[in-house]
Amino acid sequence: MPDYFSVDYEINDWMSRENQPSKILSMIPWWRLFGIYNTFGYNVRLIEEVEGLPDMVFTANAGLVYKNKFIPSNFYHAERRGEREHFKNFFQESGYEIVNLPPDVFFEGQGDALWISENKLLLGYGRRTSEAAIEHLKAIMPDCEIIPIKMVHEPTAEKPKEFYHLDTVLCHLPMTNTFLVYPGALSPEAMETIRSLGETIEAAYPEAEKLICNSVAIGKYILMPIGETSRFVELLNERGYKVFLIEMSEFLKAGGAVRCLSFFY
Repeated sequence: MPDYFSVDYEINDWMSRENQPSKILSMIPWWRLFGIYNTFGYNVRLIEEVEGLPDMVFTANAGLVYKNKFIPSNFYHAERRGEREHFKNFFQESGYEIVNLPPDVFFEGQGDALWISENKLLLGYGRRTSEAAIEHLKAIMPDCEIIPIKMVHEPTAEKPKEFYHLDTVLCHLPMTNTFLVYPGALSPEAMETIRSLGETIEAAYPEAEKLICNSVAIGKYILMPIGETSRFVELLNERGYKVFLIEMSEFLKAGGAVRCLSFFY
């Protein structure tokens, strides 16, 4: 719940302390998302947000669950490192074994780790998550295939936003094995890998800037942030999907949207 959500610092290109989100307006889509997950039968658990940790609302970055293990994030930016103990304690109290990565190996959880099947994980690296995390996660999850996806986008005057997590530029739709993806944030080799794994629907920069790829797929339903969506909605409808558009403008002020607010395990 975004009780303490605000922009207290600037660690991505969407953030400006001069452009504060409205607590009331951020509560409305958060509760809508909560209601949708409950409607679809998810057992939604809440972690209490902590004052002074305004980005804790973006629970996707908490870490990664693998079987009975929880791998907590090692946050790249000092401003977010206080979240780690709270997420670690939450999962430890829930009965999970805590498996820590070395402190000098950055890893930002489901922000960069995307399951595309029961034992196949895409791992974004090069921005917030260290390349070294790949081998450590392989050792922790030996029966899983971990596919590295290098992020390379450098901001320019025409494309000023740096996409910092894989979930800001990639969403997997299991029903049709389709990827919503912004190619401009990934290396050519990474895009070749994505295209080899399934169909792609590729976003242009104006669409990606609204975090259209930061969506969630639940069967044939797609939860997508409102923005440059008309082309995507048409293409998804053609493939049998129904798109729910959710107002995310307040969370966009901190560089997050639907997927960032959701931790799945």
